[in-house]
Amino acid sequence: MPAITSITLDGNGGVDHVFAPKFTDMSKALVQWNMPGSAPVGDERLTFSVNRSQSGAQKVTIKLVLPKTQDVEIGGVTRPTVVRTAYVELSFTSADSAPIADRYEMLELVRSVVNNTTNAAINGAIVNLEPFY
Repeated sequence: MPAITSITLDGNGGVDHVFAPKFTDMSKALVQWNMPGSAPVGDERLTFSVNRSQSGAQKVTIKLVLPKTQDVEIGGVTRPTVVRTAYVELSFTSADSAPIADRYEMLELVRSVVNNTTNAAINGAIVNLEPFY
């Protein structure tokens, strides 16, 4: 069982995103980490859950929530307000009987997709929101 510690993710332009443990709910096998934003409303959130599906398969779900804030003045009071939020969700499901090599291969293939930013099709779909034809 992995220890709950800070997690650092590589950000755009070499800026690291350091997520500190925020809370756990072991009844749901859920852990959340936060990276402080300019105000709590802008905290980035990373969650992991590890569960068994009703069919007996093992499921790992990773969610990343990236709110963007800006100061908004209302009635003479300026406060940070979320103006948009990006969401990322990854789900890995494998049979309980699958060997570790199968799960490692899933992870490596996903890593290959998201690290392949020079691929025109991947970059076009994720960054430029261009549909495939």
